[in-house]
Amino acid sequence: SLNLHHMGLGLSGPVSNFTERAEALRAAGHKLEMLAINANGHYVYADTRAESGHHTELLWFSEAGVAFLDKIPHNPG
Repeated sequence: SLNLHHMGLGLSGPVSNFTERAEALRAAGHKLEMLAINANGHYVYADTRAESGHHTELLWFSEAGVAFLDKIPHNPG
């Protein structure tokens, strides 16, 4: 059987999009279990297991983070 730990949601636009979405999860009663902020972006895991059976990860990448990701080989399309 497949056990899914989390689903990631990449957020674009200004960092306030990340902050507002994370706060909405907290306000809805979801514990924010891990938060990382660095030069490449912001990341948070929210415990949404009661509703979906898995954690929800929000990701927001800074310009430096996008440039870093662009250097990783990937399939075009």
